[in-house]
Amino acid sequence: MRWIAYSAYSVNSSRDAAHMQPSESTWVALKGSFVTQEDAVQAQQMISTHPDVRGSTNDALIRCIEECYSCAQTCASCADACLAEPKVQELTQCIRLNLDCADICSVTGRISTRRTGSDEEVIRRMLDVCAAACRLCGDECKRHASTHEHCRICADACRRCMQACEEAGRSMAH
Repeated sequence: MRWIAYSAYSVNSSRDAAHMQPSESTWVALKGSFVTQEDAVQAQQMISTHPDVRGSTNDALIRCIEECYSCAQTCASCADACLAEPKVQELTQCIRLNLDCADICSVTGRISTRRTGSDEEVIRRMLDVCAAACRLCGDECKRHASTHEHCRICADACRRCMQACEEAGRSMAH
């Protein structure tokens, strides 16, 4: 499992945002932007035990669910890191897309996990929306990737999630 560390920043007021300083050596470890094999096995096991599934699972959809949750976490973390950047005003669109993508990925993961009375049309539409949100967020983060490592990591997570959503959607085709 890969871990990344980042420093927490403190800001005394909005006018001080351009002069952020790391706070008292506060370091936080965050899970990296990918799904571990253990996470995927847990989702597979949980969904396969559902009475309506009876062991017959859609592996592409399960991979997508895990990528959605991973991408949601990564996008939220990237938005937070963008807020700590000295030139935060240049990252407002990136922050907005990070937050939108995080919310959409989280909802898509939850809806796709539900198997009781499953509505496949809603799931397919959510997968399409999620792929679009990931594409937009990933493209924006990619613009900042050479300057901000957190944006590079986020762009990669968004690309993986977009691909997983597209694959899951194809696996559920009419």
